[in-house]
Amino acid sequence: MANYLWKNRHGTYYFRVRIPLKYRYYFDLKAEFRRSLATSDRATAKRRARALIAGFDHHMEGIDRMAKSKAPGSFQIDYEVCVTEEHQPSGARKITRKLDMSPEEHEQLGDDRVKAILAGMNSTVSGPVLAPAPTIHCPALPGVFEDYIANQKWNTPITEVQYRGTVAIIIGLSGDKPINMFDKADARKFKDALALLPPNMNHISSPYRDMTVKQVIASKHDKVLSPTTIKHHITRAKALFNWISGNYDELNHNPFSGIKATTVDKSKGRDAISNADVAKIFSCYLYNADEWPQRKKGKEPSKFWVPVILAFTGCRLNEACQLYTEDIQQDDGAWVIHFNDSKEDQNLKGTFSRKVPLHKTLITAGLPEFADQQRRAGHNRLFPELDFSSSGQGYAQSIGEFCRGLFKSLGVKGTPHGFRHSVVQALTQADVELRKAQYIVGHKGQQSVTEEVYGANKFTGRQLRTALNKLQYGFDFAHITYEKFCARSVTLSSQR
Repeated sequence: MANYLWKNRHGTYYFRVRIPLKYRYYFDLKAEFRRSLATSDRATAKRRARALIAGFDHHMEGIDRMAKSKAPGSFQIDYEVCVTEEHQPSGARKITRKLDMSPEEHEQLGDDRVKAILAGMNSTVSGPVLAPAPTIHCPALPGVFEDYIANQKWNTPITEVQYRGTVAIIIGLSGDKPINMFDKADARKFKDALALLPPNMNHISSPYRDMTVKQVIASKHDKVLSPTTIKHHITRAKALFNWISGNYDELNHNPFSGIKATTVDKSKGRDAISNADVAKIFSCYLYNADEWPQRKKGKEPSKFWVPVILAFTGCRLNEACQLYTEDIQQDDGAWVIHFNDSKEDQNLKGTFSRKVPLHKTLITAGLPEFADQQRRAGHNRLFPELDFSSSGQGYAQSIGEFCRGLFKSLGVKGTPHGFRHSVVQALTQADVELRKAQYIVGHKGQQSVTEEVYGANKFTGRQLRTALNKLQYGFDFAHITYEKFCARSVTLSSQR
């Protein structure tokens, strides 16, 4: 059995068997039959290979029976020497010769005659050339990419969306050609184009959504992709073609391997939302008695709660939007938010769920009472008004657009994601241990072996509450309560 198994460098097992010369006529002249077993587990591979061995042997027996059923002399020996001429990128020509002969012809001529023919065709092209070499099908990138997607296990659906965006750019520039046609020129073209593309060009509200990649490059736009985004695109392209070269015989190299993005200066960090901008956000019409904009609706609870939850947990936007009412719970007598992926529509970026104590501001604002109201109203999810998006953003798409528009109108620098950096920055400045701050916001960071294996960074609820309540923005949140928001929403609805 071991002779039939082969494991590639990515750990995937393949079934592989040599095809005897006299049978190759029935296998498009291929010398080997190979099939992916789609598993990295040896026991599973052996079980699946047994079925393929039985099928292969049965197929060979069928060919033998077909040959024996023919009466002697009922066929004419009419073999062909197939010559293929391939032009290389360097300008040289590569000539390949193959012997197209049926098993019956092989048997009639005998091994010695066949060997003599093979020796002759390898030294000269003389002799009958009755047909060109059979066309060997090479899969195109779109189909191979779907195979790649099927073999990945990503933590969040946004990763697949990002990969699809990268491949769409590659295909838009080079076409959906066979994978063995991609070369360094395609890789350089891809890198050069990234520096000319605008951000979010595939977003649902983007004016470039229905344009081709080349049309987008030719159009006028003020902003271009950031160095970080360009680096991510190149990293994804390298990973994809690295997988292809390891899993497909048709491509034995990675054309993107030598492509490098501009080095990103991580020392500058990402922008946190400043205390001054925090004050702007929580002093706007959502949280005070100001008149609401004419076209804004004020009754959606998510518009009130999501910014507050982000500001006092540092969680990711979709982590807040996908919460269930049961995720607001008591643990050892204290209120916590349980960020987890126990439901089918929940995803976490990373490998661990976490229970984050409720900051006193969230308790004062009434989050536990709100969760209880939603439960009693028959809602499983905390924010049922948010719809799930198949774009990879989960439940965060609509509220994300609302918050970004709100921040821009208020003159706030940054996006909702900036609260993650604000929380870490504020806790660090309050002398909270970095590991605690990372745990609170759900950032695994670089763990030591001790932390990884023995859980040295598993803090008690009391430790986390003490740390989190040091989080301050220099702004008085005492006036922000969901009860006042509800009262204003009712008044607003009656006026309209």
